[in-house]
Amino acid sequence: LNEVELIRKTQEHISMMYRDLSDQRLVDEVKKNFNFSYWHLLAMISIQFSNTKSSAEKKLLTLIELCDSKIATMSFREISVAKAYFERGQDLTFFGKVQKGKKDLFNIIRGMAWDMWHIRHMEKNLAIRPNPAARYFFPSFLTCDRRLIEIIALYPLRSVAHSIVDHFPIPFYDGVWLESLSSNDRFVDDIYSKYFSNEAIKSRNTRRDTDAKMIKNLVIEFEGLVGELSGVMP
Repeated sequence: LNEVELIRKTQEHISMMYRDLSDQRLVDEVKKNFNFSYWHLLAMISIQFSNTKSSAEKKLLTLIELCDSKIATMSFREISVAKAYFERGQDLTFFGKVQKGKKDLFNIIRGMAWDMWHIRHMEKNLAIRPNPAARYFFPSFLTCDRRLIEIIALYPLRSVAHSIVDHFPIPFYDGVWLESLSSNDRFVDDIYSKYFSNEAIKSRNTRRDTDAKMIKNLVIEFEGLVGELSGVMP
């Protein structure tokens, strides 16, 4: 591209970004997806702050129960990230700045939530075709943030399918996800029988749309909980 073309394309891109900001439906969707990531981080941090002496497996069970009862969604990546956090604490560098009493704690958590949002957004983009003539679309995400790379590596993807009706992405984990949660067969079997029976899955499917509308209220609730535990108000 010569300089004139580069300037023109830059102006077109900026104009498109401003149009997107005026699209309330798009803005609302971004906010909802951000709150989804933000709530998961608030939930796992509240568990870590309030149950410092509990085992990683007990903390994980608490989070899985919250995912089932509060948002009717089993969020595989977020649960995998939580497992590493519960096992390694601040040694998992993505959470290195998450500390009780830290004045900018909630700004830090919100920044982490945007990082998690970007990962999910890339997955969602795999299911769209900006150009109808193209057979496939491969979005890219370039980062030099080692902490974010560490989180991405916790949930490596093998493949991604998507619904041809609503273009909703269906990612497949590179491994057996349930078995990755623990080497304790009893622990894994208990999770499977309680949360992945036909009845449990049907229940989540029935509740999901209603629970999704409550995500903003859940964020406020868990911000308050983390605030009480950390001594920092959101």
